[in-house]
Amino acid sequence: MTLINDFFSIKEQNFSDGNDTFLIKLNSEHFIFKAHFPDNPITPGVCIVQIVKEIFENKTGKKFFLSRIKNLKFIQPIIPTKNEQVKIKINSELITNNTHKLKVEIIENDIVFTKFLMELNELSS
Repeated sequence: MTLINDFFSIKEQNFSDGNDTFLIKLNSEHFIFKAHFPDNPITPGVCIVQIVKEIFENKTGKKFFLSRIKNLKFIQPIIPTKNEQVKIKINSELITNNTHKLKVEIIENDIVFTKFLMELNELSS
């Protein structure tokens, strides 16, 4: 399931030599939020990881699979009705010819929601 342009949309993106920022807007009316949870919607952790993967794929024009995730910390829940837009900071580094290491931080103003490290491997055609 692809989330981009349905569950979320990219409103702004700034690229700076591997230190990229993306402002995304969540679709608070998406059916995922109706199930997670009906009276208190929060963004599921698996969706947060998928958003980052899709943003990186969108930036690079390549397809990846998640090969590793480390130090995943959910510090504050992302509540779509309250935190409609969040900023995603991605520091990326190519560590082999097809593996990218990403340091991710999701924030809004001074609030840090999530931090983690992930490795994405490029899918071969």
